[in-house]
Amino acid sequence: AGLGWAPQARDSALVVLLLAPLLTLVAIAGARRTPKLRTVRVPLPGLPPALEGFTIVQISDLHVGPTIKRGWVQAVVERANAAGADLVALTGDLVDGRVEDLREDFAPLAALRARHGVFAVTGNHDYYSGALPWIAEWRRCGIVPLIDEHHVVVHGGAQLAVAGVADFGAAGFEPSHRSDAQRALAGA
Repeated sequence: AGLGWAPQARDSALVVLLLAPLLTLVAIAGARRTPKLRTVRVPLPGLPPALEGFTIVQISDLHVGPTIKRGWVQAVVERANAAGADLVALTGDLVDGRVEDLREDFAPLAALRARHGVFAVTGNHDYYSGALPWIAEWRRCGIVPLIDEHHVVVHGGAQLAVAGVADFGAAGFEPSHRSDAQRALAGA
């Protein structure tokens, strides 16, 4: 008796070898497509009437870097701006690389617009990429970083505290960025 593969195992292995490149191409194409805007309604008991219908565009995990370039970022910005949001929240992992290498690819984010501003919190990839220079670049682009702090937005006479905390592991990269929700909301 030979030690060869059973015919079913050999056929399965051949199918996997043939399908793997095709599935990889499909996955890459999907990842490169501009994300769809999805509407999520969040009911909040006790919300002041002036804040009813307040809209936030959340953008997370852009990972601007070696594979995510200026054209894709520009398309994301155009889609976000078309929503006409009251506020834009950038929720971490915006970059994968140094400011010097990615400034031009990141630049379209300076065109994000919302009635009450554009705010950002850090993610772990932002720290891997040098968070302090990136936070300075965010500010230069008109993006307000919220590193364990808050900003009060006044909308129709009602106040809304927009708070952000540093990534949970941030203190390992920048000791002053210790994730602290209580500090972020202090005085709000």
